Amino acid sequence: MIRVLLADDEAYFRAYMERVIDWNKEGMSICANCKSASEVMEYFAHDTADIVLLDINMPGMNGITAAEEIKRENPEIYIVFITGYSEFEYAKKALKLGAEDYLLKPFSKAELTGCLKKIISKMKMQRMERHRHRLDEKIVTEELLRRWIHSIYEEEEEEQRKKLHERNISLKNPYFHVIVLEADAMPVMRKRREDIALWDFIVENITGEICSNMDSKRLIFRDFGGQLVVILNTEEKIEKDTMLQRLEEIQTAVRSITKYTVSMGISQCVDREDEITAAYKEAIRVLGEKFFVGSECILFAEDIPPQSRKMFFYHMDLNERLLSALRKHEKEEMKSIIRGVEENLKEENFAVEYIYGIISGMISVCLSYVVEMNGSIEEIYGEDFEPYSRIYQLSSLSEVFLLVMGIYEKAEEAFQGNVSKRGREIIRQVENYIAENYQDYELTVEKIAEGIFLDSSYVRRVVSKQLGCTVTSLLSIYRMKKAKELLRETSLSVSEIAEKVGYGEPGYFSRCFRKYYGITPREFAAQSKSI
Repeated sequence: MIRVLLADDEAYFRAYMERVIDWNKEGMSICANCKSASEVMEYFAHDTADIVLLDINMPGMNGITAAEEIKRENPEIYIVFITGYSEFEYAKKALKLGAEDYLLKPFSKAELTGCLKKIISKMKMQRMERHRHRLDEKIVTEELLRRWIHSIYEEEEEEQRKKLHERNISLKNPYFHVIVLEADAMPVMRKRREDIALWDFIVENITGEICSNMDSKRLIFRDFGGQLVVILNTEEKIEKDTMLQRLEEIQTAVRSITKYTVSMGISQCVDREDEITAAYKEAIRVLGEKFFVGSECILFAEDIPPQSRKMFFYHMDLNERLLSALRKHEKEEMKSIIRGVEENLKEENFAVEYIYGIISGMISVCLSYVVEMNGSIEEIYGEDFEPYSRIYQLSSLSEVFLLVMGIYEKAEEAFQGNVSKRGREIIRQVENYIAENYQDYELTVEKIAEGIFLDSSYVRRVVSKQLGCTVTSLLSIYRMKKAKELLRETSLSVSEIAEKVGYGEPGYFSRCFRKYYGITPREFAAQSKSI
């Protein structure tokens, strides 16, 4: 209901304004009826209104002065001046104060209604615009947050952090906990977009409300795959029992309001902002264990350390190779990798559950690539696409891998239009230059572009269009790959390896390695040598 304040020193005219139209029928109510400007100001000292019908000529403070005070404190309020013919010119000048309109006494029902409808229409447009602006800001902010936790930078990392700070996203407390929530029935929910939208809204609000009880700053946003990511920034570490109690409250509330259950993965507490990406990956890894534990689970990283080290490394290499083949549109290489995994799984005596885990991971890599290329999963695969549940319905490993192969082929075909002969050649030159110069501490996009005799902006555009990533990402990937080889095959120290792969500061190298792989270089070296 729109609230309207009436102000006129003549009692009969105030009575006329009260009854000249059916206010309720027009969607409005009279919140106050004042006989002087001072009464108007007293009202606004403790309450507000949406529209003010204000007489100019009143005893004491006049309407012009009152309007100035109202607009100074409440610029969003709409003011309509009421004036007689003798004050007509004065009223027109008064509009410069920000009043919406003026009405000449005595005005008719039609004149008043027309004036109010014009204001209401403007109010609705402005409210829609504010809502649209808030929505746009939310979309942009969530995209920045997603790229931040995935280390996807189209510009320097500090520039991206600056953009987050401009949106009042600043984590000042010393401790960070990352929680990832996922609907257990997400494959089924994909059929009904309204279910996903409703689930998103309910879970985000429930989680925000309950997490507020943990006395922390918090960020809540959607990840690329539809999971809800919660980053809690606290002054003290949250005790596990307290965390568990709050998360169980979220599960209970979600189950009681929706027909779906939710599972959660919780990282270990970290005490540096640049460790949040690694904590996020840890929470995702832990959440993946629900495949073995069952639905509606709460899984803490401290309870689930990485299990089979051989399998863990196999996963990382496989994902890197598959993603590289997709990005470069090397279709035969992609097929060869998938067929090789199938043969390997047939030969090795892996548990069926672990085989499903590997296949689910392969599918996730492909769908992440589609998202990375700004593609639509529904448009490429159809609205009924449910790969994670479908693999359990197939009777043989060969049938499962036919499904996986089809998923990859459709993704590769969907972005063939991004490929050009010239683009392939530039990518090849960029990769060759990186391979020859990755040890250079000061290697930049500009130096790479200069080395292949091209403009840096052009090189950035080509790499982004062809591969869906940045030149800086290509350099980081190559350096991490070389670092991993050295950690596996040599006994060099972390400092020596950092220097060999182009990092002048061992601590920074270790943080980058952990951000990329989820574990530190020393942990990687120890695990690889124990196999």
